[in-house]
Amino acid sequence: MKKTKKSYIITTFVCTVLIAGVLWGVLSRAFGIWRKGIAYFADHPEKYDYVCDPINETIEFSINLKNITSNIGKVIYQRDGCRIEISDIDESNYRIFFRSYGTDSLNSVTLISGIRHDRTASNKSTLHCNAELQIKDNDVLYHCSLAGMNGLSYRDGDMFGFYIFSEEYLEKNIDEAASIDEITFCMSGFLKNEWRIK
Repeated sequence: MKKTKKSYIITTFVCTVLIAGVLWGVLSRAFGIWRKGIAYFADHPEKYDYVCDPINETIEFSINLKNITSNIGKVIYQRDGCRIEISDIDESNYRIFFRSYGTDSLNSVTLISGIRHDRTASNKSTLHCNAELQIKDNDVLYHCSLAGMNGLSYRDGDMFGFYIFSEEYLEKNIDEAASIDEITFCMSGFLKNEWRIK
């Protein structure tokens, strides 16, 4: 009888410790995701595998140059619960910035963006902008230069931007540039970034 009671106590103790360990792991992961968002996954390569796949798709969208603020928040791309929208247009330097928003759970995260989020052998994050933005004018495309990018400093995604007017475009359209009301862009080079629990 005593032996059975002792076995019961030991079994109960072991089960309690195991359950507490599992709960602690889940709660610490949930807290990390709540606090850091997508960056939590990227910052823990020992827990999550990173996969980055290209999306072979080109989109077209226009912006209103006469009413700059009307473009802010415009969704230019949406897929698998992720989206990319115009976050800002800098009129003084003619730059356009895009924010990417991903989806996450306790076990995985997906972020469709123009940026690839790699890590070096010493576990430092590196960024590479794969997206390309081009002005489309009468079926002629003019390449826009990269203006900047930001890593996973947002809880739900990243940011990247381009200069709106390329030198080549301005050279050919210098007389009309000041009076343009709307401009059409093509964007390609989207990437599907995924972090999955090992």
